[in-house]
Amino acid sequence: MHGLAAAPGVVTGLGGPTSHAAVVARAMGKAAVVAAAGRTVDVAAGCVRVGERVVPEGTLITVDGTGGEVVLGDPGVATAITDGLLHRLLDWADEVSGDRTRRPDQERLSAAHARL
Repeated sequence: MHGLAAAPGVVTGLGGPTSHAAVVARAMGKAAVVAAAGRTVDVAAGCVRVGERVVPEGTLITVDGTGGEVVLGDPGVATAITDGLLHRLLDWADEVSGDRTRRPDQERLSAAHARL
């Protein structure tokens, strides 16, 4: 439980949407991808093996619990929406959250992304 509390997201090799890890992660507001087959954790080497790829401990990954994907690095967030829908959505989010800082869109989206 301590590891789950400290982790920004959860990836498991087994389970499903109602597995303990998935349910607890959702309750804690964390992204979770369960049943991510084909990954082997090598504790001694400090890495995860995905097929022939070796992902060293400390490598930045993004856990997309909604899409069920785990990707290397930060996929970034598209902000080039010219029709104003993004701004309207962020304004609504600021209204609900009480955020009045008026930070740039990229910062506001990065903050939302980091919470995952």
